[in-house]
Formats: sequence, C-alpha cells, structure tokens
Amino acid sequence: MQRETLHTVIFDWAGTTLDKGSMAPILALLEAFRRYGIEITVEEARGPMGIKKDEHVRAILALPSVIERFENKHLRSPSESDAVQIYAALEPIIDEVVLDRTALIPGHWELVLWLRQRNLQIGSTTGYTRNTMSTVLALAAKQGYQPDCCITPSEARGGRPAPWMIWQNLEQLGCDAAWRCIKIGDTEVDMEEGRRAGCWCIGYTHCGNLHDLDPALARDLLLNAGAHFVVEGPWQVKEIVQEIEAMMAEGERP
Repeated sequence: MQRETLHTVIFDWAGTTLDKGSMAPILALLEAFRRYGIEITVEEARGPMGIKKDEHVRAILALPSVIERFENKHLRSPSESDAVQIYAALEPIIDEVVLDRTALIPGHWELVLWLRQRNLQIGSTTGYTRNTMSTVLALAAKQGYQPDCCITPSEARGGRPAPWMIWQNLEQLGCDAAWRCIKIGDTEVDMEEGRRAGCWCIGYTHCGNLHDLDPALARDLLLNAGAHFVVEGPWQVKEIVQEIEAMMAEGERP
C-alpha cells in the first residue's frame, strides 16, 4: 500500500511560500521597464507571472498596449535586443528587491511542519534564477524553512508551463510517480506545470499573484488552468491533502 500514498509536495516560491502578494517580481519589472523609458502597469507585469523572467520580459513587450507606448517613446517597435537589455537590467533589480520581500506567508511554516510529520518530502520550483534563489533560500532558512529540493529553469530543460522542473524534483526526492505528488502555486502557469507533470494541483487565491482579483474570478482562472482544488492560502491546505489521500485510497488519480 505504500505506493498508493502521497510522497511529495512541491511549492512555488513568490506568492505561495513567501512574498505575500508576489510583489518582488512586479516591483522589479516596473523598475526595469522604467529605466528603459517605458511605464508599464501592475496588471501588465502580473499577466505572465510564473514563467522564466527573460520570457516574462518578452511577453510584456509583446502586449499591444506596451508596444504602442514603446513606439511612441522610441519611434520603432520593440526587438529581441530590447528584451535582452531589459532582462539584463532586471536581474540585479530583482536581487535587490527580494531582500525586503522574503517574509514567509502566514501559515506556510506550520503547513510544512504538518506535512513533514506525515513523512512527506518538500520540493519547490520557481521562475527565479539560481543566483536569486541562493539569496531567497538563505533568508527563508533564517525563518526555519528549508525545502528538500529547489529547481530553477536553468537547471531543467526550461521553465513553466513545461513539467521539467517538477520531474527533476521528483527524481531528486525519490518520488516514483507524479500522481504521488501535489503541486501548490498561485498562478495559472503553476497549475499548467503541475497538470503537465501529472500531479495533483492546488491553487492559492488570497496570498499571491491573484490576490487583488475578485475571489470568484481568481478561482475560475486557476480551475480553468487545471487546478484540482482552489483555496485561499496555506491555512486551508491540510483538509485538501487529507481529501486527496482519501481519493487516492479509492484508486483515483489526478
């Protein structure tokens, strides 16, 4: 029966584990574009949240509203060279901003303690670089949180929504089947990543990227992206884990 039980829970970072509201990436993106002479809105910055940061920059530059502003400022359309330059400016800004945005989300530490008491492994995936995560991991450890595994896009075949980072977590943590894993995140692309990997997926509405949306809309966005369950935040996850375990005992799979 051991193979029928949960083995691993994989968390996203910003907006799921720490940085309530997922503000560090937003503030960094706003500043990077501002330094390039382009003002973007919080909504434009949030849209592609969860993917690799270089791809995130490209996605913002491809928005019609941003293209219009860019053309008005620079008298030409944005190019790949512009994306490269903005991303180059973004990375050091992120490393600076995250220093003030690493407080664990209320309830996360208690949830992880409860999961560990159930002998579950704790993994993580992110859109941040390894350099940024080195800082984030150290600051999280000072608060008592140390996942068993953390994979960044450069250490896999790519970032979300592809499943590579999750599968690398599973390999390193010794989880022999993706359906023995739960992926938890606060973005649509987190849910897509988990679904493609074959995991159970839990989405957060109140503490991450969707926190300023109408709760019903946020719930629908996550469900449409593949979430099996949607909750407000870590304080509601224990009941879902127990529900998933009961479903697995009856032979259900994600």
